[in-house]
Amino acid sequence: RKLHDLLKSYYMQRYSENGTLKCECCEAEAFLNVKFQPYVEFHHLIPFKGAYGPDHFLNLFVLCPECHKKLHFINLDERESYYKKLNCNNYMHESFVKRLIALKKKDLLRSYHLEYLLADRAITEREHKKIAVWRRTV
Repeated sequence: RKLHDLLKSYYMQRYSENGTLKCECCEAEAFLNVKFQPYVEFHHLIPFKGAYGPDHFLNLFVLCPECHKKLHFINLDERESYYKKLNCNNYMHESFVKRLIALKKKDLLRSYHLEYLLADRAITEREHKKIAVWRRTV
């Protein structure tokens, strides 16, 4: 919860438009909650639960509740299109590949994370290979 609050504060300062945020997937504007704050949910690209994904800002995306649920429960064929939108529309303008390589540089990415993303159709075989073969140069 602490990371969520810090990220939301950061996103509000850096990316808010008219005092609100947009979903990084569908680009819908967040609705205001009872405290008149934009309601957004954070989605782990590599799930924190089950796949033991890193609880790191590079693994998190701002989503509306509908896109968040869909990314967890929609059928695999349709999920792929949501990942494509998320890969292009994110506030940091960083592709999944760049984010995953950055996580690998920080020693936070494991081979099973890449296998999960490949099976979930978040990344392609080509992207998987590119990330997997990346080596730290000293």
